[in-house]
Amino acid sequence: MEEMTERFYREPYCREFQAVVTACEKRKNGWAVALDDTAFYPEGGGQPADHGTLHGIAVTDVHEKDGIVLHYAAAPLAPGTSVHGGIDWERRFDHMQQHSGEHIISGLICERFHCDNVGFHLGEKLVTIDYNAAFVGAAAGLYHFYGKDTDKIDVNFPPEDVYQGDDENGGKGYWVEAFTVDDPTDDGAGCTKVSFLVRTAEPAPADQISVRYYFDASEIKNIGLVKANQAYDQSESEDRAAGGDGIITETPVKYDKKDNTYYIEN
Repeated sequence: MEEMTERFYREPYCREFQAVVTACEKRKNGWAVALDDTAFYPEGGGQPADHGTLHGIAVTDVHEKDGIVLHYAAAPLAPGTSVHGGIDWERRFDHMQQHSGEHIISGLICERFHCDNVGFHLGEKLVTIDYNAAFVGAAAGLYHFYGKDTDKIDVNFPPEDVYQGDDENGGKGYWVEAFTVDDPTDDGAGCTKVSFLVRTAEPAPADQISVRYYFDASEIKNIGLVKANQAYDQSESEDRAAGGDGIITETPVKYDKKDNTYYIEN
């Protein structure tokens, strides 16, 4: 089968057309007919395929493979036959409107809530759009509806990386990626799970590295009840490393340079 030009790109409002059959093969879901030109839109980009007729024969599905648009017809059409094609325009126009609306809505949502459109499906009765908004989108939404001028992001955010020096027991050449997950119980207690990933560009990093997790304790009623434990240490499974020493401070340590701030060291 030879590649062809697609009329559905050149003339998206074309409802009827003439074409010549270039190939026809029997497939599981019908006869796969290729044309030298077509106005049938194949399934793709979340939009279903066009339906219609070729030479009066029903076309119930359309797919593109290796640059060839295949029309799945209910009966065979001999190569070389000149055929008249007709698009089910009510179906096509509905898909065009829904697809255009999806782009408009996604443009507004993604700009306002700082996210991306990661999935789109246009069904017969329902259109679904997936966004990767997660926490960033939720935070942006809260700020949009409830934020005040005093809540605006500082012009100096994010702050520049600053080496704290030996007085903070810091080390050059290392940085930490971390995330936290709150795991509350029914009574509101529970724990905060913190995962650290220590990275470095050093060719021979140290085997023993400690990390401090700082937190604001202003909403904690009794800091003395807070305990820390280590659930997992990846370095213990590495052949090269001997593993860490576990939790160094099982109870929070007061950080004297900022109010209501404590840290756990691991």
